[in-house]
Amino acid sequence: MKKIVAVLCSRMSSERLAGKALVEIAGKPSLVRVIERLRMSKMLSEVIVATTTDKEDDVIASLAVRNGLRVHRGSRDDVVGRTQEAIDRYAWDADYVFRALGDQPFLDWNSLDEACKLLVGYPDWDLLLALAFNEEPVYGSGLSPWTRRAWNGIAAHSTSDEREHPGAWLRRNLTQFDYALLDLGHWNYRPYRLELDTPDDLALFKAIYDAWGKEPKSTGDRKSTRLNSS
Repeated sequence: MKKIVAVLCSRMSSERLAGKALVEIAGKPSLVRVIERLRMSKMLSEVIVATTTDKEDDVIASLAVRNGLRVHRGSRDDVVGRTQEAIDRYAWDADYVFRALGDQPFLDWNSLDEACKLLVGYPDWDLLLALAFNEEPVYGSGLSPWTRRAWNGIAAHSTSDEREHPGAWLRRNLTQFDYALLDLGHWNYRPYRLELDTPDDLALFKAIYDAWGKEPKSTGDRKSTRLNSS
């Protein structure tokens, strides 16, 4: 059985929506919404929260512990370094690394599991790239883990802005790796804005979660659709 670990990077500071990790969506902090959806995955072995040593991120560490997750705290800006430290500390034996984002309260765990199964089934592949609408691959809310070979390349060679944006070095050096292009549902991509970055995003997400909560019980089977509801 391959070990697939999600490292959930989150911090309170955000230029466009301060404290977005704790803003409430239908009565729960947005970060809890992400954690709940990651836990729906049948392929992930563990979810680890990686936050910063900043005092303001004490609340994120406390929230993670209350939700039964292990926490690592590291650099604010060196996200690659913080993630690597979390892996070294808690998941040194992981075969695959999934970098989860704290601003995705609509994370599709079915798509994540399908990607994991494909990578495990094709061990020569290091990652999957999203192919949107049969066009060029786009950078959105892709749900592919990386092999340790791919992650080790990111950790060892990322520089400058790449340290803050894990995956940037990988996308600039794809010729060094084996990968496949995968069609995912349209909700995984911009411009659908299913990432929590702005007050407008928050208003939309609250409205969607509120509508889900008001569904009559007879329509509960809709919760198994591809855009998984809470």
